[in-house]
Amino acid sequence: MKKIIYSMRFKGTAAPEEGSPNVLKAATKASSCNIIWRIQNGQGQFEGATGLVTSNFTVGSKGEVTDNHFGVICMQDKPLFN
Repeated sequence: MKKIIYSMRFKGTAAPEEGSPNVLKAATKASSCNIIWRIQNGQGQFEGATGLVTSNFTVGSKGEVTDNHFGVICMQDKPLFN
């Protein structure tokens, strides 16, 4: 199994989507936001992984969403974070 274990940080609320446990429903009052996932570990080929993934998004006046994800996953003997 390939799996990444992470924690999430952003201002707002987040919960699994009802009926879809792999979908996260998030809400914020801001017109733009960033979410940071801190990779803490993994399983399979991601065993010992650390890193960060960000989701930076904006919501336009007509409800259009622009969302960009950027990430770094480090595979090494010593973790990037303590």
